[in-house]
Amino acid sequence: MSEKLRMIEETKLSRKKDTSIERIGFLSRFEVTNEEHPLSSGKSSLWNQYFQDSELLEQIDRDVKRTHPDISFFSSKSNQESLRRILIIFSKLNPSIRYVQGMNEVLAPLFYVFKNDPDPSNSVYILIQV
Repeated sequence: MSEKLRMIEETKLSRKKDTSIERIGFLSRFEVTNEEHPLSSGKSSLWNQYFQDSELLEQIDRDVKRTHPDISFFSSKSNQESLRRILIIFSKLNPSIRYVQGMNEVLAPLFYVFKNDPDPSNSVYILIQV
């Protein structure tokens, strides 16, 4: 086996062993193989998907930081991270809708109510009625 093939196989094995990567439906750099060219503009290209996901994350991060900065609840790092994750998951599960600027403002009051409601059965009741 050539040196190059051996290195490729070792890289693939090490990537499979790496379980510390948090996955939320986005392409990690470890999944991008050397066979694809990074400037490929094909819609099915892993690089194209990676760049689109990066743009999406940047947009969501910008918007989450702007979400009601005057209210301390939304300035909390843990609440910002929760908002961020919800928006990412929604955008990945609904590709036809996609994320657009302002979705953070729609999510904010819903998140606030669900997070601060002392009676969890109210939250379940609201979800059942929808």
